[in-house]
Order: sequence, then C-alpha cells, then structure tokens
Amino acid sequence: MPLEAKNISFRYDRKDPLVLNNISLSVERGERVALFAPSGYGKTTLVKLMSGYLEPTEGQILLDGKPLPKKGICPVQLIYQHPEKAINPRWRLRRVLEESGEMREDVLDSFGIERAWLDRFPRELSGGELQRFCVARALMSGAEYLICDEISTMLDVITQAQIWNVVLEEAKKRNMGIIAVTHNWHVASRIADRIYDLSRQEYIDVKKEKETETMHEHHYFDQHHTHSHEHDHHHSHTPMEELLALMKYMTGHNAAHAKELADLAVKLDEAGSHASYHKVMDAVACFEQGNNMLAEVLKELGHDSM
Repeated sequence: MPLEAKNISFRYDRKDPLVLNNISLSVERGERVALFAPSGYGKTTLVKLMSGYLEPTEGQILLDGKPLPKKGICPVQLIYQHPEKAINPRWRLRRVLEESGEMREDVLDSFGIERAWLDRFPRELSGGELQRFCVARALMSGAEYLICDEISTMLDVITQAQIWNVVLEEAKKRNMGIIAVTHNWHVASRIADRIYDLSRQEYIDVKKEKETETMHEHHYFDQHHTHSHEHDHHHSHTPMEELLALMKYMTGHNAAHAKELADLAVKLDEAGSHASYHKVMDAVACFEQGNNMLAEVLKELGHDSM
C-alpha cells in the first residue's frame, strides 16, 4: 500500500492564500519519486504534510490506507536540507543517533562517520558531517518511507554522491519508498523512477523523457531555424536565443535573474521544447542556490562558447 497525499489543500493561516490547491501524490514501497518544481511552489510544505509535521486544510495523508500514527517513531521520515535545524544543539551526536532506536555500525561505516564524532556536539562538525548523521538517523529508525528535502544541495559534489549512493542502496535492500525533493531536473532524472512536477501538477516518466529529450530539442531548433529564414527581413530573437544571451550576461556579471530565466522557460515550453524547459529550470535552481553552473547548462544546450 502506498504513501498518499489525496486532494491536499493547505494554507498557513485562514486569511492567507492557498499554498497548495487540490494536490494528489503517491509513492509505493520500493519506488523512487522526485518532487520537482522551482522555489515557491510549496514542495517543502507538501512533504511536511506527508510526514505528519503539518495538518492539511483539506484532503488526507494516508499510509496503507490509514492516517499517519500520532505516537512513536513515524514510519515516514523527513530529512531536511539544513541539518543544523534538525538536531538538538545540546545533545552529543551519539544521543542523536540513539534517538532512532538501533545503532547500526554498517550504516555508520557507509557514511564514513568516525566514532570520535559520536562524543562531539553538533557545533563541532561541518554541515556535510551533520547531514550524514541526519540521514543515518532516519535510516536507522526502521522507516518505510524516506522523504529527502534537498538533502544534498548545500554539500560538495563528493559528499552528495556518497550520501545518495548509501540512501539508494539502503532503500533498495529494505524496499523503502523515497520522495526526493529538488528543483534540479538533472538530479531528479538521475534519482527517480517517476517525477512529479508540482508546477504543472503532472507525473513524468523518467525513462520515456530521456528517450524523447533529444527528439524534442532537435524539433525545436529545426522549427526555429526554418522560421528565421522565412523572416530574415525583420528578424526577432527566439526564446532560446534570448535565453543564451541572458545566461552569458549572467555568467559575466554573476547576477541572479531567476525570474527572467523562469519566464523564458515558460516561452520555451509553449514553443514545444519540453526538454529545454527543464534545463532552464536547472539554471533557475543554480541561481537560487547561489551556484554558478551556467557553463555546464550551456554545454548541455549545445552552446559551449561564452
């Protein structure tokens, strides 16, 4: 039986507008679903609802057809993006892990957690080291479902890979369901079996998307190349050309124009370039995180020169 959000609507206050409106999402045991959208679409709010930290204004959160338990260790464990906010700063890290119940040496070894760290306080470890403890605690809890809310966003590439490799391996061994929250399309497509695009409220089959991605991009460029020849006498820039110009500008000036990129993503989507839309959203994510990955995104779009 799945973990389900059924027709969920939510607002933080009666006078506030709805953050989520009639959203339905489900994940089966052993399945990996990515929850994808740019910032501001309510991804974190939705997973807080699905892990029992918030109550929906309307709709239901169900596990095996029943509401989440109110007592004991929750079978749905949420791992936050910022580990320092999820750990009691007055506890030594041994106690943090013991909170989950079972202390497993194999999990500690998999995450590279040194035994000397167990006697330290959270302030004595780096963010990456703390995140390893948070993920290890969730895995040791006996959870049936793991919700990872941007768990690797603030980490270096090596630590990201290490954490995700352990999480996916452990989930496979225990047939755990995973919801991975991200606004990075590349991460979503690598981790998940299915992607739920919260901005569009639709599921995307990862395998099918990868197979058709190249075809969509070639169709887009062919369509606009022909169009430009037909209208040489008063040429206007295509959305892709606007995008490339803006991205090159931002690379040189380190300016975070995420709104402009998002608007261009919409134009690309309307023009039928679904794959390019998601690459643009990756660029939006880069700016929101404060990371400059434009060269990589430009390369994926087939424009290496800056």
